[in-house]
Amino acid sequence: MSDVKTYTCGSGPVAFGPVAFASADGKTVYSTYLASTNGFGECHDVSVLAEIPVGEPSKTKSHVVCRTGETFCGMTVSSVLCFVSMPWKGNVRVTLDVNYGVCGWRDWNPQTNRVVGEGLFKCRPGKDAPVETLTPDSITRYLNAKGFTGHNVYRERGDRLLCGTKPHWENGAFYGFVTSSQSQPILYRCTDGETFEFLGVVPSVAEYECQVAKLDGTIYALMRGAANENFWASTDGGASFQPICRLPDGKQRPQLQVWRDQLLVSYSAPDEKPSRVRNGRNNVHMLVGAGTDPNKYREVLHVVDPLGIVYYDIVDVHGDLYVLWSNSERFPTHVKWGAVQGKDQLLFAPLTR
Repeated sequence: MSDVKTYTCGSGPVAFGPVAFASADGKTVYSTYLASTNGFGECHDVSVLAEIPVGEPSKTKSHVVCRTGETFCGMTVSSVLCFVSMPWKGNVRVTLDVNYGVCGWRDWNPQTNRVVGEGLFKCRPGKDAPVETLTPDSITRYLNAKGFTGHNVYRERGDRLLCGTKPHWENGAFYGFVTSSQSQPILYRCTDGETFEFLGVVPSVAEYECQVAKLDGTIYALMRGAANENFWASTDGGASFQPICRLPDGKQRPQLQVWRDQLLVSYSAPDEKPSRVRNGRNNVHMLVGAGTDPNKYREVLHVVDPLGIVYYDIVDVHGDLYVLWSNSERFPTHVKWGAVQGKDQLLFAPLTR
């Protein structure tokens, strides 16, 4: 369903997408993906918003939200990632990172098919702290002040700040995590669409993503790339987190959300064969349950595809589940960094009906 005619690698959520949502009427799913006009694998110079008709994904429309060479908030874009698409005041808000560490948003209007606004994300490191621009420095100061070590959110690590958590919505506000390629996830709550009020920290270094969900007053966190436990819970609003268990980690983004009054937990495990892509990126395990007892979760889906199930996202459309993922079907022999990436083509299909 991605635009494979316009882009050489137009396809997949090449880096940190998709994080999608369904329109209020359940007829359309919006998802971001990254594309390139002249490269493959991790190459991306265009951030795209896909407008996917739920019953007819072949009629998907792709809208460019940001590209290198453009001006964003007064600066020239030399590098761009898109993370999340979310509803915001009648528009689709797409979160972006440009030039390694500048985090902001652009609003796309579905009626006019154009970008109608942009801005930078801000943060409030404490209840009584002043609001400041969200930067690697602000993240580092907050983690240091909380006594955490072992993090590095600066460019020399090779990556950037990540605002790629699927939002958990509650009373018009949303929860998420700010992470990086190597840091403890910082839980935030956002009421105005651009200011992250920091609530607490998961006390373990993650790689890239950490997902959030809130159920029956408990906030849950599911991390990627943690050295120990990667499933955590907080019963005090995020001020402290306690480990639940460790789920197998295939070094790709896990998924966590509330579905039909339970938690939907998805992960990819390493060493499941056959695989034509990087180890751990060819399978999905899906659990359903609730609470902090890992024995109360049951597996409801386990699928393996040698072409890859990479950077998948599960979307709730009025109680029915749909999945977006990318695979290596388009360029199965293209190798990047010693491994087929499996990020060639973005696909969309129902999981339940």
